[in-house]
Amino acid sequence: MVLLVLVKPLAGLVSLLWITEGAKDTFQRALSGTIGAALAYVMVRIWQIVGSDLGLLDKQVHFMVRAVHRKARAKEEAEAEAAPMAFKTPEGYGQRLQ
Repeated sequence: MVLLVLVKPLAGLVSLLWITEGAKDTFQRALSGTIGAALAYVMVRIWQIVGSDLGLLDKQVHFMVRAVHRKARAKEEAEAEAAPMAFKTPEGYGQRLQ
C-alpha cells in the first residue's frame, strides 16, 4: 500500500528522464496499475491459503472426533469384559456335607 502512495514521487523522478508530460502520466498509471495488480494477487493468494488452512482444520477436527469416539467405545468394551461376574452360588450351596 505504501508503494501506491509513492507512485507519484517515483513518477516525478522518472519525469526527469522523460521530457513529455504525457509519458509521465502514462508511466504513473502503468506503475500504479502494476502495483495494484500485484497487491490484489497477494490478497487473493492469502485468501486461498487461509481457506485451505481452515479446510484442513475442519478435516483434522473430524478425524479427532472420530478417534475420541473410537477410544471411548474401546474403553467401554474393555470395561464390560473386565467387569466382575455376578456371584453364582454352586449347586447345593449351604447344605450339610454329612
